[in-house]
Amino acid sequence: MDDDPHNPINSETASATAHYLSDNEQKHLQHMPGTNGQTFGTVNPELLRAMAEGVTPYLPQLAGADGEGGFNASGVESFKSQDQMASMFSVFDQDHKSGIMITNAAFDQQHHLQVNAAETGNYRGEMFAERLHSAVVAGAERAETYDREHKQFVDSERYNNAGANWDKVSSATSALGAIPPLAAPAAVASVLSPIFKDAMINPNDPSAIQGDDYLTRHFEAAHNNTVNSDNAAILRGLMNANPAMATDPAVERYLTNGQLDPAKFRGDGTPGSGLDFNFDALAERWGFKAGIWSARENKGEDAGKSWEDDD
Repeated sequence: MDDDPHNPINSETASATAHYLSDNEQKHLQHMPGTNGQTFGTVNPELLRAMAEGVTPYLPQLAGADGEGGFNASGVESFKSQDQMASMFSVFDQDHKSGIMITNAAFDQQHHLQVNAAETGNYRGEMFAERLHSAVVAGAERAETYDREHKQFVDSERYNNAGANWDKVSSATSALGAIPPLAAPAAVASVLSPIFKDAMINPNDPSAIQGDDYLTRHFEAAHNNTVNSDNAAILRGLMNANPAMATDPAVERYLTNGQLDPAKFRGDGTPGSGLDFNFDALAERWGFKAGIWSARENKGEDAGKSWEDDD
């Protein structure tokens, strides 16, 4: 295999890998046989990272893109729903490095699709961009949920096993007379024994056990997962289609050397100077159709809909 994303061997292998991970997420990749419930990513992190590297060029096509943004490699079978694609992302998120690799690639390709959609006026690209974004988020949340449930199960098993041992020892010592029968009245002992048992075994509150939120926290800190990053992608597309836009004073305030500058998106400090405040009017002036874009975005975000039903 080489690095050419249009090499059919690469694209077909990546597609097969993506679908294998999705199809087997809950069958055995969440809990590898013979590992006491460890995940595939925990047992085989280097292999999962290699898989992530191979799959990343084809994420838009796995989300259904068919030529939009130049993503047109042969041999890639798209997923049929957000749930299927989220299952793939959930497996990649079992390892922090592969999760970050696939997540950053998805966000970058999401914005590439958005730039292309705004530039060409073919807003179907936004539907595929939102499919990517929503599946990434759902996959990370699913991985975190499984990790939390697994930790709760492990702690429950620890408590149950320790409790069983406590009961055996308590019964044996009482039978041997090691505990004097007059040490406490039976009624008092029946109340105190469970208290002593819990004090020694230290049960945890299941609701206090948290899953691994590394990837979900990454979303919150990522510079490429904000409203302004989406708005900037749209503006870049509009500027590609309308070079004169760079001379518009309303746009110039956010540029450095003719290019959008994220450092200027907050404006000059005066109320209403930020990009988030001015984006709608500015983009509309240069031909952006917010209503159509939002409709495509909503289609891409819909978790309960089969992707085969989308046009």
